[in-house]
Amino acid sequence: RQDLEGKEIAAHLKAGKAVVRMSLEWQEKLSFVITGELALKRLKFLDLIQEAVAESEAEDHATRFDVEFALMSLELGNFIGSLIKLFGGAVKA
Repeated sequence: RQDLEGKEIAAHLKAGKAVVRMSLEWQEKLSFVITGELALKRLKFLDLIQEAVAESEAEDHATRFDVEFALMSLELGNFIGSLIKLFGGAVKA
């Protein structure tokens, strides 16, 4: 809940402190916590995804589930791809 470019954060980093976890949002679609070990926790799809599901014309629970699963799978795949690029790409063995 702090500006990452703020003076307080800069002072902590200069003092040798390190980030051990950070809460972030990705493209207003997904919120998550990333730990110092790069583990992702508390993934939550935000209102944009929920609104897209609500706007679908799914008439029964099974169809609604299919729509939710498809949208969430697509966005999660996009998110993971962006995250991999952000951290320098996949390592090829």
